[in-house]
Amino acid sequence: MGWETRGHGRYYTRCRRKNGRVVREYIGAGPIAEQASRADAAQRAERAHQVEVGRAERAGWAAADALLRQLSTDVDLLVRAALVDAGYHQHNRGMWRRKRNVSGPATSAETAGSESVHSADERGDGGGGTSDRTVGLADP
Repeated sequence: MGWETRGHGRYYTRCRRKNGRVVREYIGAGPIAEQASRADAAQRAERAHQVEVGRAERAGWAAADALLRQLSTDVDLLVRAALVDAGYHQHNRGMWRRKRNVSGPATSAETAGSESVHSADERGDGGGGTSDRTVGLADP
């Protein structure tokens, strides 16, 4: 868009999109061209202002989003710590499940029929398992 010099005169043209193609529109010379040039400059300035306002607004939202993401990360960390402390583990990065044979606060109904914890080596049967594998419920 803008002024062109052809021969000895200056002419104003603008480019527009029509039906997906760029079309050059001849405006002319003289006061009409001057007025069209000022109108186009005002439109460009308004568009640039709107773009800048949009950028500033997005920057504000980005700052708020960063704070929210940090809060979400902190809460996830606290929840994870609480669940691990309560004896849970995360299965395949999905559901949280209670670990088996976790010693912890047991109710009286759970301790009524429980047997003591013994590893296969302590029982003397060999068992082929590791020495830290437990059987039954743990006494509190």
